Amino acid sequence: MLDPGELLATARLLTKGRKKTTDADLRRAVSTAYYAVFHKIISDAVERFVGSAGRDEAAYAMLYRSFEHRRLKEVCKNLNKPTLGDAYRRRLRRPHVSENMRRFANAFPGLQELREMADYDPVAKFERSYVVDVIATTESAMLAFSQTTQKEQTDIMVLMMVETRA
Repeated sequence: MLDPGELLATARLLTKGRKKTTDADLRRAVSTAYYAVFHKIISDAVERFVGSAGRDEAAYAMLYRSFEHRRLKEVCKNLNKPTLGDAYRRRLRRPHVSENMRRFANAFPGLQELREMADYDPVAKFERSYVVDVIATTESAMLAFSQTTQKEQTDIMVLMMVETRA
């Protein structure tokens, strides 16, 4: 199983060690940092809904693979508001999400866009100091998500997995 903490540590490692980090190191660090937060959310969800005892079961792998980057980004954009829109208010049965969940939701779409730039934009340039900041933002987003209540996490994870009717 992918360990989000190990992914974050790998991203940090890619920014250190040599006198000059390469463009490939910096791009891989940005991408790996994003995947740390992505796998944090989906591994937490699968552990919640299937449990660690079910890691060898088909349901564990199917649920893990069911998360889509686009869907997570869409949900985060809808959560990152002082007051939720009507559809999300009805689905979540609350007018807003916690400040920590908003911090997570604020960071995630930008991290995803940076990952896409790092992986696919041939002219994108990344400075080491900027990548270090991206890694710190990723760590903060992961922490913010972890500091929300289990009930709020569960509701948000379900929103990230399935398109629900209002």
